[in-house]
Amino acid sequence: MGIALLAAGCAAPAASGVANDLRPQASTGTVTGRVVHATSNEPVPDVAVVVQQADPRVETETDRDGRFLLLNVPRGSQVVVLVKAGWQTVQDQPATVLVAPNQNVALPTLRMAPL
Repeated sequence: MGIALLAAGCAAPAASGVANDLRPQASTGTVTGRVVHATSNEPVPDVAVVVQQADPRVETETDRDGRFLLLNVPRGSQVVVLVKAGWQTVQDQPATVLVAPNQNVALPTLRMAPL
């Protein structure tokens, strides 16, 4: 199960099969966030963070501290989904963020729980 985060202008293109092309792109922004365990608040590493409908595909994974960075996020409404086998998100509703070109949006802490 994934969480849908409605993000106006958030996504990062993958280049040659590599998530998050590190080159700055015109008319894009960045989105940062952190994923933690719903009850212990411990970081959840290796969560796939994917921007749906982005072309090219935009995705990354959380690091060992549960943090992620999506680069080159195109402006406009985007849906960000969290996916990790054996886990589910616990947000009640999607978070809405607006991303302007050359700006960063920090999402609130996202929570997941084991199934």
